[in-house]
Amino acid sequence: MKLNKKLALAVASAVLSISSSAFAAVDFMNDDAPFKTDFNVSGHNGDLQFYGIIDIGYGTTNSSYQPNNYQPNNFYSFQQYKTSLGTVPGRQNDWFSGGLQASRIGFKGGVDLFNVGETKIKLIAQLETGFNPLNGELLNAAKALQQNSGSANITRSVSADSSINGQFFNRQAYTGIDAGQAGKLTFGLQYNPFYTITTDYDPLHHADTFSPLGESGTVGGGGGVSENSRMANSFKYANSLDVAGGKLTGSAMYQHGNASGRWDNHGRGYALQAGYENKDWMGFGVQASYNNFTDSIAAATSTTANDISASLYNTDAWLVAFQLKPLDDVKLNAGYEFYERKYASDATLDYGDLWGIPVSGITNSLSSGQYREYQFMWGGLSYDFGKRVPMLKDLEFDLAYYASLTESTRAADGTVASAGAAGRVGTWSALLDYKLNKRFDVYGAYTNNSFSGPTYSTVTNAGAHGSQDMLGMGVRMKF
Repeated sequence: MKLNKKLALAVASAVLSISSSAFAAVDFMNDDAPFKTDFNVSGHNGDLQFYGIIDIGYGTTNSSYQPNNYQPNNFYSFQQYKTSLGTVPGRQNDWFSGGLQASRIGFKGGVDLFNVGETKIKLIAQLETGFNPLNGELLNAAKALQQNSGSANITRSVSADSSINGQFFNRQAYTGIDAGQAGKLTFGLQYNPFYTITTDYDPLHHADTFSPLGESGTVGGGGGVSENSRMANSFKYANSLDVAGGKLTGSAMYQHGNASGRWDNHGRGYALQAGYENKDWMGFGVQASYNNFTDSIAAATSTTANDISASLYNTDAWLVAFQLKPLDDVKLNAGYEFYERKYASDATLDYGDLWGIPVSGITNSLSSGQYREYQFMWGGLSYDFGKRVPMLKDLEFDLAYYASLTESTRAADGTVASAGAAGRVGTWSALLDYKLNKRFDVYGAYTNNSFSGPTYSTVTNAGAHGSQDMLGMGVRMKF
């Protein structure tokens, strides 16, 4: 039985297991959570919610390989394409999934366990998977890389590494304890704080196809390696306090073993986050986070057919982001990220296979003692038309500029190495989104990515375009 059929059966079984009477009065178009129900088990109150997003659109880009429906971003304009094994990048027109958000379904809920004084102790859990509604398959970036591996003269399609690689619950899968004012302690597959901060502080709301923060897990969640956007085998503690009329938040995460499924020190990592937001201070908000990982996996295509390859890195990363709402209809966002890739602690480690796909070997781009530094920054605004013109209620315009700077690879003494030249990607993105109701919205978006510097030169990347754009429109349903 195919995996997507198993997924459909699991979803159907879970929905049918919830009493039909619980949804008898559901107003699907207007309820905040139409598929949420309360229950009681042996005197313990609880709740369970089935939720999801389906986002489909149609777009055109001036330079790309063929779209790939396994790839979380089946159009990927943040990556420069070049002539490869007879495949020449060119204009592509096609349907896409996840213009604003990757399509997903999930379950979340909890049940009260007991009280400690006035504090209610609750068991909580969340399971979520991403899929492509165009073909019903689970998103699987590793599969897209595998399809593009080999030295034969094959037709290339879009591929890039990701933290979503065909796992049954590939977006989130965790359980834990909510102790109210004492905080939450959870364990499992969970978002890196970089991911949640960039989602909340990106002017384009982490749009999967039109924002670099949404397209690239490397800058939009992983602090230098896409796999670390979601921390597997991780413990997380999070809490918030009321301070001066606002919210002071903090969290700490530790990952013991990475997303390959290994439960050892390979892939060890930790992340720290702190922030403060106050709506009464013109919507002021600031968030900061730090990441540190060893032996992080960055998957890539292989010269061997039906395999993938991988590089391993140690990484350090910092992120700070701001928001302000100086006017009732205008919100400003900005952020800065710095990360460093270093030679791995165990660069010769051979995993054999990753996510069920054979690995032909570790092909590190750095040598012993080498490191490479990167900077990423953004700024932009969101404008709510309805605040000034009631007839345009629920129409929003977002505009942002993003700059990604890659430094040259350096040796341990700081001198420039012979490989790994510098480069820059400058991105303009715009989004017009109209919310029809609580369930549906329609959107149109545009992004332009300009590549410059030696690492992106057309001499280095034969046939590559110096600028790539993407124009698209779509519809999103949330339930």
